[in-house]
Amino acid sequence: MGLMLDGDYTAKDRCKFCDSCLVAIKITDKGYLVQCEKCGVISETSQVVKNNSKPSRMAKVRKLKNKYYDMEVDYENY
Repeated sequence: MGLMLDGDYTAKDRCKFCDSCLVAIKITDKGYLVQCEKCGVISETSQVVKNNSKPSRMAKVRKLKNKYYDMEVDYENY
C-alpha cells in the first residue's frame, strides 16, 4: 500500500488520452500513482513536481484524491 501525498503534486508528463494535467495521488513502489484532472484516467509515473498551493487548486486536488480513496476503500471492502 502506498503513502498518500500531502499537497499539490503533478506529473511532468501529460495524459496520453486528453493531454491534460496528471495529479499525483499516492506514492507507490515504482514511483507515483497519478490521475488525469480532466478524464480521470489513472496511471503511474516516475517523477512529479510540487506546485504552489493556491486555495482553488487545492480544493480541486483534494476532490480528486478523495474520490480515488473512496473508490479504493469500496474495492477493499467488496
